[in-house]
Order: sequence, then C-alpha cells, then structure tokens
Amino acid sequence: MATAIDDMVTIIGDDEKPIIVRKIDACQCGLIKGMIEEVHDETGAIPIKVFPAHLITLAMRFCALLSENEGHWTTFNGPDTVYEPWQDAFLASMGNVAAMDLFPVASYLNIQQLIDLTACAIARQLRGLNLDEMRVVMRCEKTHGFTAEEDEENRKLIAFLQGIK
Repeated sequence: MATAIDDMVTIIGDDEKPIIVRKIDACQCGLIKGMIEEVHDETGAIPIKVFPAHLITLAMRFCALLSENEGHWTTFNGPDTVYEPWQDAFLASMGNVAAMDLFPVASYLNIQQLIDLTACAIARQLRGLNLDEMRVVMRCEKTHGFTAEEDEENRKLIAFLQGIK
C-alpha cells in the first residue's frame, strides 16, 4: 500500500541525511509530535541535528514498531523485565549500535518506551560487573572526578546493590 506524501515527515540529523518516516510513526516521539506543525527548516524538514541519521533512523524504526504493536507493550520493571517478542527482536536487531548510544537519542526525542527499553538493556549489561568494568561499558573516565574515598564508597555501594535480590 502506497503512503501519501502528506502522511510522511522528513527529519534531518547532524550529518544532513534526510530520514523519511510515516507521520503516524514520528508522532510516537514526543519532541517530533510537537514540532510537526511548528518547526521546519527551509526544505520543510524537521531538524534534529544533535544526533547522526543512523541513530535517529533506529529510533524511528522503533516508533514504527510501536505503532504496529499498539497495546502490546511491556513497561520496564528492572533488568529482569520480560519483554514482548517484538521488543526483544528490536534489541537484537540493533547490530553494532549499543543501548548506551541509543539511550540519549530516546531521551532527547522523548520516546518513553525506548528510554525504558534501552535502560533495561543497559542494566542487563551492567549486572554483575564491578565498578571498573562498568566504567568501560559506560565509557567513563577512570575516576570521573571522584576522590579515592568517594571511589571506594561507590565500590561498596555497587557491591551492596548487587547483593540485593
């Protein structure tokens, strides 16, 4: 089934590549929904020049899946959350894109369901890791500005939290 041009939205990422999506899917995104009738550049596109096109495209693909699976959504309830099959399939299809990369996009675009899903994926990645391993996954500097005493307190807190079931 063909989609009318009026039912489409063009989004431009920081690399100037146009991303063309269905308006119904784009409206799953709080930020874009508010911008559709208000802010366009001279080409009629919505500029989201904070992130590259491949991350925005991935977020929009999630929004399309969200539209298709309306009513079949599992809310984040900790790292042990059991998701709907389409949610797990989306995470598996992300390829080399880490949840750490997609989380700020979801947050900026105000896609709560994607924020929840990426937060759970990150929590699952961090489960069982010590502080140094977490810093590698999260791409943090070695001490991230903490004193030796604060760093030791963080290590104790993480050990305590990992012991809670």
